[in-house]
Amino acid sequence: QSKTRLAIAGGVLLILAVLMGIFAGGCITNSRAVVNNTNISDEDIIYIRVKQGMTSSDIGNLLVENGVIGSKFSFWLNVKKAGAEDKLQVGLFEFHRNMDVNDVIDNLINGKISKVKVVIPEGFSVPQIAKRLADDGLVDEKEFLALAKDYAPYDYIEKKKDADYAIEGFLFPATYEFGTDMGAKDIMKEMAENFDARLTSSMKAKAKAMNLSIYDLVTIASMVEKEALFAEDLPIIAQVFHKRLKINMPL
Repeated sequence: QSKTRLAIAGGVLLILAVLMGIFAGGCITNSRAVVNNTNISDEDIIYIRVKQGMTSSDIGNLLVENGVIGSKFSFWLNVKKAGAEDKLQVGLFEFHRNMDVNDVIDNLINGKISKVKVVIPEGFSVPQIAKRLADDGLVDEKEFLALAKDYAPYDYIEKKKDADYAIEGFLFPATYEFGTDMGAKDIMKEMAENFDARLTSSMKAKAKAMNLSIYDLVTIASMVEKEALFAEDLPIIAQVFHKRLKINMPL
């Protein structure tokens, strides 16, 4: 039994090394857009999502709350003067702080953007990912979290009783450019596909040969990643796990 455990431990660490190398690729400097932050400068980008059914008054509220303009009434009045009430488009728009109200209206009529760059750092949990996407105006945070509870597009993703989110650990950390027409499920699907693309058939075969699930391998990789403050600590922590497994000591 101890020999079997040792062989399993060695195999886990081999795959763990590959997984950690993969995950490390997602650790990038945060350069995301900022929304709902009163400390941003006039040059920072602010994304505003206009949804179907929103009135010019609703849109004006969003613009004022995010510091794009100073007066909701001025926005509403200028929209009426321009006869633009029915010309305002649905979608995600790019603004800056303290813009001229007429430039804002022109942007809402003609300036819909197609993609937003979002950085998801290594180690982000599902709630952190949901908040970042919501801050960038791409998803409704509650909707994303509700979907994440049971979202398991691949058979190796297991919904554990004590897990809040089935997809936890399987949304690949990277820099993405999401289309403004994408919903929460589309974004989650792309991130899960990105993870699956890096989980090679060779890695899956090794896990199967050791009678270990991909879920367990990802869990161990996550444990090592959470323990480490610096990248150079990863092999040291992995070695500690290796020694504990070798003597059948609980992790």
